[in-house]
This record gives sequence, structure tokens and C-alpha cells, in this order.
Amino acid sequence: FDRNHGDGHGATKTVHILDYIVVKRHQKYGYIPERRNAKATGNQLIDEINCWEELANEPEGDLLCPLFKYFTSKSDKVSATSETMQRNVVIIAQKAVKVGSAERMCRKAEEMNRENGYRGENANSRYRKFEELSAKKNWRDVLYNGGNCGVIFDYEKKCYKAVIIDYAL
Repeated sequence: FDRNHGDGHGATKTVHILDYIVVKRHQKYGYIPERRNAKATGNQLIDEINCWEELANEPEGDLLCPLFKYFTSKSDKVSATSETMQRNVVIIAQKAVKVGSAERMCRKAEEMNRENGYRGENANSRYRKFEELSAKKNWRDVLYNGGNCGVIFDYEKKCYKAVIIDYAL
């Protein structure tokens, strides 16, 4: 999966969209932001992996789009922002069926559940959880950027749910 040409991209990464998954790669000359806090590495993909590892088995993990597999450089001599790490980091995640703002995706998941006969969380309750996690993690972009949330089908709960698809921002 090419680092510069995909189905979508931002300042940091290139995204390849397949039928049920997305593959995220760090762009060849992608943006390396200043570290915002002690946990931030400066490499958004590494930060996303670290966030997933921290929250996946916690209640807040339900708000994140699942990472199925990820690859990094396995050396203590390779920093998160080095070219080696940027070249080697790959994330494979579940593909969202819809993408948009947090509030809109919460409403869309509720609507899709109703239309398809599934029982899922109501939009207002889900959005409040997004607000709480965003405040706790200082992720303003999650709520207000139209491309950071999406709707996925949760195969375990058998319903659609809104999730953060671009996190650790």
C-alpha cells in the first residue's frame, strides 16, 4: 500500500479503502505535529495504536473504531518520528460505512439500526459519551471535524454504532 497515493489522505497519512477494512500509512513527507502531551509521540499513527492499546478493553474502547492489526518497527533505537518508523507503521482497521461529524454519525447509527431492525444505543446517549471522552483526552477535533467519526457495524453487539475513526488527535 503506497504511502502517498491512496483513496484518501490528510496532512499526516494516506488511507486505502477496501471492502471491509481501511489501511492507514504515514505519508512520505507527512506532517509531524508538535507533541501536545507526555503520551503523544509526534507520529499520529503510533499515537492511535497506543490509544487503542490503552482503551480497547476499557468502556471507552467501545467509542473507537477497532484496529484489527498494526505493524511498527520493533526496535528501541527507532523513534516514532524517524523515517524508518514512518515507513514501517501500518494500521488495518474496520471500514466505516458512513463518515461525518460525531453528532451526525450518532444520529445516523440510530437511524440505521431502526431501519434494519437492530437495537443499538440512542444518538443522544452515544454523543454524550463522545463529549466525555473528548473532554477527558482533550480531543476537540473529534467532535467538530467532519471526518473523524463514522458508523460501523458491531458484529459482537449486532448493531450499528458511531465510533471515532481518527483518534489520538
